[in-house]
Amino acid sequence: MTTAALEEYGDIAQVDSQEVERQGVSYTIDTLQSYIAKYGSENIFLIIGADVFLSFDQWRDFDQILESCNLVVTTRPGSIIPFQKENLASGLQPLIEEIDVHGAKLTTGRTISFLPIQDIDVSGTEIRKCLRVGLKVDRFLSFPVEDYIREKGLYQSGGVKISDYEEFTKFCSSVLSDKKGINLRAYDLRSLQAPSEFALVASGTSTRHTAALGENVVEEVKKRYGVLPQSIEGAGEGRWVLLDYGSLIIHLFYDYVRSEYRLENLWSKGVELQVHQ
Repeated sequence: MTTAALEEYGDIAQVDSQEVERQGVSYTIDTLQSYIAKYGSENIFLIIGADVFLSFDQWRDFDQILESCNLVVTTRPGSIIPFQKENLASGLQPLIEEIDVHGAKLTTGRTISFLPIQDIDVSGTEIRKCLRVGLKVDRFLSFPVEDYIREKGLYQSGGVKISDYEEFTKFCSSVLSDKKGINLRAYDLRSLQAPSEFALVASGTSTRHTAALGENVVEEVKKRYGVLPQSIEGAGEGRWVLLDYGSLIIHLFYDYVRSEYRLENLWSKGVELQVHQ
């Protein structure tokens, strides 16, 4: 879909699939280092939205990122760029040498540029909802992307057989609980701008156990609902297994890896559901 979206731009933009091909857990710092090795570090810029910038100090080796490249922070619908040092993520504040409405100069010698843009006020969740009920999405997506989605039948098969995703989330949690998944947490994210309407997270006691948890969910869901995930990631390594059921995304971690990501912090403003423990 990303390749289809960029077709009209020719050689101006290119798709880099290294983070998918790398397999397992992939960090931005690893990608940056590969670019520096290939192009040098002088003219590398990392573009992120203001929403994720607010928690940038939680990224792996964020300080090394700010030594390796310049940051460009763009506005996102419903979010604002913090122009004052005290409003930045606490880990960033010691690195700020100067700051104003245009950006910041860092003690690392790098810069952060603030770039307000006119963006479409729509989330991926809303687009998937439209696709499931047959509404037009041409105002949100380019024709090549919409055509690809419809050709592949994406975001539709699960919606026909799963009518209540809250109950579906609870069913998946019961499967994980039966298979000894630990620290189960589930969230209703419909009030947030999140990639899915619901999220479920659980841990395994080993990479093998984590991979097995994913396999059991896929098997039991297929038996009960007759559907398969739209995508499965990380099953081979078992450190972080992701099952994408459209409106529900399930994150399964080898337990010590889970603490590195703290996904629950991202969902704290959602509604936590009572599920099997």
